[in-house]
Amino acid sequence: MAGRARVAGEASAAVPAGAGVGGHSDNEAMETRFVEAHQGDGWSNWGKFAVSRFTPQELAYPSRMPGTPGWGLVRSQGWSGDHVQVFDLATGEGAMFRLGGLAPADLEKHQVWVCVLFEAFLDWLYRHYRADQAGWWDTLPAVVELPGVPFAFHGHRRPGPPESVRVRLHRRPGRRPRTLRRRRPQQPTPVV
Repeated sequence: MAGRARVAGEASAAVPAGAGVGGHSDNEAMETRFVEAHQGDGWSNWGKFAVSRFTPQELAYPSRMPGTPGWGLVRSQGWSGDHVQVFDLATGEGAMFRLGGLAPADLEKHQVWVCVLFEAFLDWLYRHYRADQAGWWDTLPAVVELPGVPFAFHGHRRPGPPESVRVRLHRRPGRRPRTLRRRRPQQPTPVV
């Protein structure tokens, strides 16, 4: 994004874990930090985000379904310690993102309704992670300044990739891609 992000204030406060969420004990709830963002120009948008990550206990949580012995429920769905959930508190939407990705492409893929600062914040979060992969979580600030983002009165939803790309994204490895063809209506068989 345009300009360099500036960090203000103390570190983001950790949110205490919920009691017994999803059959977990208190120390196994997803870790969450709140981060606020602004453009720093005096008349700016105000982004409010919840950033969450899986705990090691959650990553190791076994599936309870019969026939899945020892499978980690979270890991079996493709999530890892490199994934975070970023939730926009203003729009009520968010998604799971792999840290270090490309913010515009990730937002196009997920098609979530986001505030004006979401893409710039996600881009900043990816750069923050790349700069210190070991300690990024502990140094996550409570307030981030994102200069260069144009002011806007409302958020937006990206249209997502075109249909031809979506078909390629959802094909199974080792199989031919399915094509989306309209079937011709079958002509009724004449009764003689």
